[in-house]
Amino acid sequence: MSGTSWISITPPRTSRRDAQRAFAEAEETTARRQIEDAGCEVIELTEMERQAFQAAVQPVYRETQDAFGGKTVAEILGAR
Repeated sequence: MSGTSWISITPPRTSRRDAQRAFAEAEETTARRQIEDAGCEVIELTEMERQAFQAAVQPVYRETQDAFGGKTVAEILGAR
């Protein structure tokens, strides 16, 4: 197959990304429902609570950076 033919049948990167994001969101919804159906409570944090939690786990981030490198931690944190 020529390069031109391959390009014409390959979906654009953004549509693959969007499809993956939609799949992940559907999986999250399904998992949450299963967790709740099992009797567990899912707690939604406010922005202020989330920031307080992030501040509290900063030592863990530092330990992780030491073990795996700052780039890896930055990529994980940037993936939100």
